[in-house]
Amino acid sequence: MKSDVDKIMDSLMVYISVTIMGIGAYYTPPIATWICDKRYDENRKEVGEKWLGRWISLLIGSSMAFLLVREEKWGLFLLLNFILIWLTLILIWTDLRSRRIPNLITYPGIVLFAGYRMLYDFHHFIDYFLVFSITFGLLYVICRVTNGLGVGDAKLLAMASWILGLKGIWLAFWMGSCLALIYWCVRYLLKNPIPKMERIAFAPFLSIGIWLTLLEKDLLWDRYISWFHF
Repeated sequence: MKSDVDKIMDSLMVYISVTIMGIGAYYTPPIATWICDKRYDENRKEVGEKWLGRWISLLIGSSMAFLLVREEKWGLFLLLNFILIWLTLILIWTDLRSRRIPNLITYPGIVLFAGYRMLYDFHHFIDYFLVFSITFGLLYVICRVTNGLGVGDAKLLAMASWILGLKGIWLAFWMGSCLALIYWCVRYLLKNPIPKMERIAFAPFLSIGIWLTLLEKDLLWDRYISWFHF
């Protein structure tokens, strides 16, 4: 049974987490805008830099923080979860605006998350390194063969693999792919199909898959496996 002091501290940590996460998420659209203006201005689309984009990001970030902090004990790994969500939000806006997933975001994320595994979880480092290598390798082949998935999408999932692990990254990819397929079908049924030469911004769908996996990896994996039990 928790004491009143413990309950107060738990509530305080939830409040602090939601506040920090919300503030960071609020500024992800302008960061994405700055990156696009500096690097990809020729393909720019006016997406996310208005107040609506900021408030959508704040709502997503705060909601994720509230749900995560109730499941995960406060510590470095929870902070890394927050950082992963911030990075995916930035990549959503850059992909929507310029159809690009910049190395400026994915490479530091890979280094940061790999560094965590090396310094604080070294006995599992090789396992996560193999997951990272397999994830990027397979998706890179898919990119080159199908020309549907972008290399940036492969880097996004490879970055997240250091946090999610093998089961988690497969779930994120599978759910992201299903969401993208649903989006394509809805556009088709509404008689507004996606042009053949237009590239779908895949980062939003992959990011949603990553967020759902962060919240309920074990539950989602059990449900996924149960579909193949006859």
